[in-house]
Amino acid sequence: MKKILVLVLSMISFASCGVKEKLQPVSAVTGEVFVVTKGAGNMKLALVDVKAISSQIFYGALESRKQEVQAAIHQRVKSANDCNDLIEKFRAGQKLAEDTTSVMVRCKRVFDEYEALPEILMLKLPAETQSSTTNSEGKFSFKLPQNRKYVILAKGRRSMGDEEEKYYWLQDIDISSEATSVMLSNNNLMQPEMIRLAYGGQ
Repeated sequence: MKKILVLVLSMISFASCGVKEKLQPVSAVTGEVFVVTKGAGNMKLALVDVKAISSQIFYGALESRKQEVQAAIHQRVKSANDCNDLIEKFRAGQKLAEDTTSVMVRCKRVFDEYEALPEILMLKLPAETQSSTTNSEGKFSFKLPQNRKYVILAKGRRSMGDEEEKYYWLQDIDISSEATSVMLSNNNLMQPEMIRLAYGGQ
């Protein structure tokens, strides 16, 4: 009889927890990803990978990777500076240790890696991360708990002939109502220099 009573009480307790969880207010977080082109037109970005993660969890995980993040940033910054020095020597008419074509090919790759500095913050995201993908209109959505702070991360790209532009966003949001709107555009892009200054430890 005691075993049955304990089992019943456990089921009631579990059901109560489920009700509390269901009653937790949530917010419909909707957003749009677009960039303004040189022709002043809005380009909506489809198939952009958008992440949502609790601010506390994200910045805590980032802090635990602090040395790894700083080392990766330092390496890319140093490589970019070395390439800038080589290019300045070439322009000044100095002879380089390697042929010009090899230098240009290698430095193109180095500069691309420097421009992609924001990617370092998006590596090894915690399991609690939620994902969404923008539709053909560049729109995405999440259902997230209210009265919490979240980080929205996004990475997109746009092809222009043989060239490709990459875009990165990290937006802090405070969810305090039933509906929250997030706009990711040129105005809040993550720039490599911002990442170097904020997380490079220099």
